[in-house]
Amino acid sequence: MKKIPFIALVLFLALGCGEIPFIALVLFLALGCGGTKTDSGTFDREYELTGTLYDTDIVGSYPYIGTIDSLVFVLLGNVPEQFGRVYSIGNGMKEIASFGSVGRGPGEFSNATEITSVYDDKFTITNLNYYQIATMQIVADSGKVRVEELERLSFGQLESEGLGYEARDVSRLDERHHVGVAYKSAEEVFVLYDEKMNPLGFFGDSPVKDKVKNLSRRSRSQLYGILRVNEGRFIHALRDLPYVQFYESDKNSPFPRKKWEAWYGEPYYQVVDGDILYSRTKTVGKTNHAYLGNKYVYILYLDIPIGEYDISRPETGFANTVLVYDHDGRKVARLNLDHRMYCFCVDQEENKLYGLTTTPEDRIVSFDLPDF
Repeated sequence: MKKIPFIALVLFLALGCGEIPFIALVLFLALGCGGTKTDSGTFDREYELTGTLYDTDIVGSYPYIGTIDSLVFVLLGNVPEQFGRVYSIGNGMKEIASFGSVGRGPGEFSNATEITSVYDDKFTITNLNYYQIATMQIVADSGKVRVEELERLSFGQLESEGLGYEARDVSRLDERHHVGVAYKSAEEVFVLYDEKMNPLGFFGDSPVKDKVKNLSRRSRSQLYGILRVNEGRFIHALRDLPYVQFYESDKNSPFPRKKWEAWYGEPYYQVVDGDILYSRTKTVGKTNHAYLGNKYVYILYLDIPIGEYDISRPETGFANTVLVYDHDGRKVARLNLDHRMYCFCVDQEENKLYGLTTTPEDRIVSFDLPDF
């Protein structure tokens, strides 16, 4: 991989802080584990996609969406009762079932943060406050659909050298493993669990090499990013840096290996006294969401300077660009959508993308994907 050194006078601005000018030598280094790097740049193919809006009543903060067979299910935040909703695609996106409430009993969650993995007729939800991952199943019986909880596993807080590490985005990787983002160090980003959530060890590396163990709690949380899985493979995308990496199971190692990484924009940042300081004018792009399909990687990308990011306004908080890579790291296409979304999923059988949009109001929107 080539290194691209340059000297630049850059104004770095921490969120809510003053400007800190300095001359920075920025080196793009190859990450370890034998992975290859995909250079940033434009995509040769671009598509303009027009969406179809559905009259769905999506009320709740920071929702998440998934699809199984002919159903779309949504997880809503800050909704005390029935925060999970199931919609029928073939019936005009009519709501046909609901699940979940706030509490500590079966089917209840204190902090159901998101849908972390989808497989067969099942999906998993992280109950973050209690370090739990719940496996849910969509059941069709006598023409009716319901959602049942199959099991709930506890993964606890990780400890090493007297320090605690909070695993995030804990997901089912395959039948025998789960994976999560822990950021123990720059060379130990992910944690691998067995099927009963016993930790097996750390692996993987970070694009931010500077003193990761000494980062402040806020800066460390900025690196947790987004982890998405698909039967023995996973991707990890950072929210505040235009970066994604792809891992897959390795028959010669108990831990997954990194296959490739990609910068889909130029990063401008510096680590100062444990804080990651970003250039609010030169660092372009916020990664809102990501999805790993059977053939492709999808990145929901808001391509504006991060200093303009404002989640209270759709045009500066929600994205309408999806970048598509294949599983070998090759750039496939850039999709320009006519609706801005917070999160999305892909129906791989029907070749459709489903998202949650806030314009003109909170609704489900679908897009027909092109044949790449």
